[in-house]
Amino acid sequence: MLKGFFIFLIQWISLVVHSIYFLLSKRPKNFFRYSLLIIFGLPILLFLQLFNWFGFLIDEIIFKNYRAIKVTKPLFILGVPRSGTTFLQRTLARDSQLTTTQLWECLFAPSVSQRYLWKYLAVLLSPIGKIFGVVTSKFNHKMNTIHSLGLSEAEEDFLLLLPILHSFIQMVIFPGLSMNWRLAFIDRDFNSDDREFVLGFYHRMVQKHLYFHGQEKVYLTKNPSFTSLLDGLLEFYPDAQFIACVRAPENTVPSQFASLAPAFDLLGHDLENAAFKQSVIEMLSYYYQHIAHCADKHDRCKVITMDELKQELLLSIYEIYRRCGWNMSEELSTHYQTLADKNKNFKSSHQYAQTENDDSHIFESFYGFWPLPENLSLLEKKQEV
Repeated sequence: MLKGFFIFLIQWISLVVHSIYFLLSKRPKNFFRYSLLIIFGLPILLFLQLFNWFGFLIDEIIFKNYRAIKVTKPLFILGVPRSGTTFLQRTLARDSQLTTTQLWECLFAPSVSQRYLWKYLAVLLSPIGKIFGVVTSKFNHKMNTIHSLGLSEAEEDFLLLLPILHSFIQMVIFPGLSMNWRLAFIDRDFNSDDREFVLGFYHRMVQKHLYFHGQEKVYLTKNPSFTSLLDGLLEFYPDAQFIACVRAPENTVPSQFASLAPAFDLLGHDLENAAFKQSVIEMLSYYYQHIAHCADKHDRCKVITMDELKQELLLSIYEIYRRCGWNMSEELSTHYQTLADKNKNFKSSHQYAQTENDDSHIFESFYGFWPLPENLSLLEKKQEV
């Protein structure tokens, strides 16, 4: 953990230097707002992570047995953004034999000691939670049609990498910094030692989660950004199962940009910046390519399309349970059946503009990787379910 703390400090200093350099040399569109983000945002980030690191220190003194926790047969949901990953995670999270991270744990309590602290202070802090809800209600209203937010919602645990500043969420805060974009290509651009460090740190975070919630539970995680680390995860967790959610690029790309709009509006970033758009296209193209490569190499990694999730949800869930070796209660089976029936008629309220014909050239980089081969599909052998 000591190495992780020093890496955090180095990353934070680098983030400060890169942010100031970007501000002075690039002169972003919203110069004033970006300046405020640096002046106030970076110190807040530092304070929050120092608090988290203090929690890690307490863990090593009081809860050091967390290191003995075995992470057995976890399930990783990843894939391309805007392809149903959140829906699948929150659907499966209803099963009590599974456990998954909630937003409050990822941001404010990645350590065991912090989770116990917040657990006992929950009653006292409930008024603050209500104030926080009022302050963020306008932003949440915009986000809920895209990705519902809530401190107690099941959420992506790539936020657990924030204490070492290796979480891709940093891109949303500082989209112009190249150091953040390396996190979208970890398997490709990180050397083996750096990748092993990221995987090792993440593993400790998972162990802490299971120590608090019960080591007998199966760990469920959802992270589209972990697609960049898919090869490393497959090697690090040899008994894990992986489900990669995908959809047609012509829907993924505009939906991804639309999903970034509320945060970019809030932070004053230019969503129409050509260099930024090109970076997103390159990242998504790599995701499709990397999924195809890893799923072809590992039978533990299977692909499911958003249309299959919508039309064949029950079949998809049964296949996941079969592959993972889980038992399904009668109550859960009934719940999944009801949800599957509703899901077939569900229409998202998230609206986004389709790609214009003049911009169709942006999909050239996806040729050869979409559609993905049928032999990689989760539902390839439907008769076995």
